[in-house]
Amino acid sequence: MAHPNTTPAPGRTASPPLRRRALVLVSVLAALATAALALHLGRRPPLLPIVSPAHPESLDPQLRDHLQRLTALVADSPRDPARRATLALAFSANGLWTEARQAFLDVVRIAPGEPLARLHAASALQETPDDPAALAEFAPLARDFPSFAPAWYRVGEA
Repeated sequence: MAHPNTTPAPGRTASPPLRRRALVLVSVLAALATAALALHLGRRPPLLPIVSPAHPESLDPQLRDHLQRLTALVADSPRDPARRATLALAFSANGLWTEARQAFLDVVRIAPGEPLARLHAASALQETPDDPAALAEFAPLARDFPSFAPAWYRVGEA
């Protein structure tokens, strides 16, 4: 029923106020959902290339197969810091320090609030010819994460 002071145009009926409110509500909700999606996509970590060994042909065949399986897991979920950290640990456990460092730095880019990846990246740097630069990484790590004891230990060690 139309409001008594409003008269619809000839041949048209007035739309009920409830329908109009529902359309406005749906429009506002759609705009909010679009804004939330844009914010979410803007905050996603970057899609980084997957680190691979510099000379895979020189690796033991079992190690090469293991690294390929880990690389495939990372490829399935490239923004998962745990999968990338597992690959980085495999590199470091096998003395592939340059690859390990890069893989740990990728984890840091994806999950900047994770101090362990930064610690491992600096530790991998200690194993390379650029050993003195490791101290430059341990000290800020200890400052950024004051309750992270392994960083303080490394500051004293480096």
